[in-house]
Amino acid sequence: MVEDELEDRYEKIIHGIKSSLEVLKSCDDYYSQEVCDAIKSLTQICWDMCEDTVYQKLANRLVNFMVEQGLVELLIKISQSNWSVGIALIALTDSLIHVDKSTADEARVELSKRMIPLLVKELDTYDPNTTDRKHQVLIKAILDDFGSVGKDTGVITMYQAENAVDVLKKFAQSDDMMIMILSLQTLAYIVDEKETECITTSRECILSLLDMTHKAAQSDEREYQYVTDGIDGEEKTIFITLLATLKIIKNLAENDANMTAMMQNGGLSILTAVLKPEYEDRVQLEAIKVLWKLSFQETNQDVMKAHLSLNAEALQGKYQFYNISF
Repeated sequence: MVEDELEDRYEKIIHGIKSSLEVLKSCDDYYSQEVCDAIKSLTQICWDMCEDTVYQKLANRLVNFMVEQGLVELLIKISQSNWSVGIALIALTDSLIHVDKSTADEARVELSKRMIPLLVKELDTYDPNTTDRKHQVLIKAILDDFGSVGKDTGVITMYQAENAVDVLKKFAQSDDMMIMILSLQTLAYIVDEKETECITTSRECILSLLDMTHKAAQSDEREYQYVTDGIDGEEKTIFITLLATLKIIKNLAENDANMTAMMQNGGLSILTAVLKPEYEDRVQLEAIKVLWKLSFQETNQDVMKAHLSLNAEALQGKYQFYNISF
């Protein structure tokens, strides 16, 4: 597409965004058909940025424009009355997660600067143990986005500048297992393991994480898929990577209760299973770090010796600096 055609496309998209924003800013009835149509229009634009090559080329400019127009703040305000608005907010973040990085890096960082404080504040208004289904859905959606954005080293400092760590630690104590794990996922990227010590000693949490790790390791995509309710009432699939589950396990291997639960529930076999060439180096390294931690618990050493001897070459070669020995 030539430059003139691209610019013409940009102006048409901007006109659509402006029209939707005018509706949202002027309407008091957030359940009206006008508002629903405006939200659908904005959501479609965001989703198109994930898939349409033309939108990807314009992503930086389009997202910056939406941010400058106060769209993020507006959606958060409306979502307090109309829960379906949340899907547009999630789509806006997803559009930056999936578009080509060469065109969206600046826009993504800018949006993160605006969104993180707002979403942390929004999340902090909810009870981690709420039984309200709508609240649970929105909490999981926000935490899922936190986990996606949190992997980007360019925005980690933004989390640390807010009270995100304290809020996430609160949700890491949730009775809802998926809320707990999604919280731990983001914590795994934005704090080191010392700071997450004793966040949870839930045996059920350890069991769930080990099961997720095993299933992620067995999948072609190296990720665990969890199907839950979406904000729009449709099913939503949450993806947790093998690397993320290993980072969470590493962070939780800080106290005897957690390490014992890992050892007693197949953790050793699951961890040594990923010490193979078909797994990424960084995945193997995270597994080695967990094994290294487990090796400090004296009661584990006899059991570990047999397992680790099967992987001696990997342990003493590429990762010899961990010096796991008995």
